[in-house]
Amino acid sequence: MLAATAAMAGAATLGVVLSSGTYALWTDSTTIDAGILRAGDSRLVVSGTLAAAAFQDLLPGESVAQQIHVTNAGDVDLDVTGVVDAASAAFAVRLDLDAAACGTAPLADVAALGTSPTALGSLASGESVPLCVEVTVLPDALPRDAVDFAVTLEGVQS
Repeated sequence: MLAATAAMAGAATLGVVLSSGTYALWTDSTTIDAGILRAGDSRLVVSGTLAAAAFQDLLPGESVAQQIHVTNAGDVDLDVTGVVDAASAAFAVRLDLDAAACGTAPLADVAALGTSPTALGSLASGESVPLCVEVTVLPDALPRDAVDFAVTLEGVQS
C-alpha cells in the first residue's frame, strides 16, 4: 500500500512538472476618443448708460429710476450680485434685475445696496435682461447732500 501511495504521489508530481509549460494571459486595449475638453467662460456685458442729470435736485423721499441692460455673454449660467462703492446715510441705491416696468413704481420691496454684495438673481447663458437702477433720497438728507457712486455687478457660475 505504501508503494502504491508513493507511486501515485510520484505520478502526480511528474504530471505537474510536465504540464507546467507556459501560461498565457490574454490582454487587449482600445482608445476612446473623448473629444476636446474646454472650460466655460463667464462674461457680464452692460449696455446703456445712466444719465447723471436725472439724479439731480431730488427732494427727500423722491426716487428716480433708470434702466440699462445686462447680458450674460458667457457660456455658463451666472448668479449675479451687486454692490455700491459708496455708502451714504442720505441716499439709497436699489437694483432690480429683470425689471420690465422700471420707474413705474418704487422698488420698495428690494433691499438697498450696501458695501457688501447683494444677490440680484440668476442669468442663463446668453440671457439679456433689463436692470432697473433706482436712487432714493432718504428723509435724513440735508440740502445739497451729494454722493458719487458706482455699482459693481459680479456674476459667479451657478
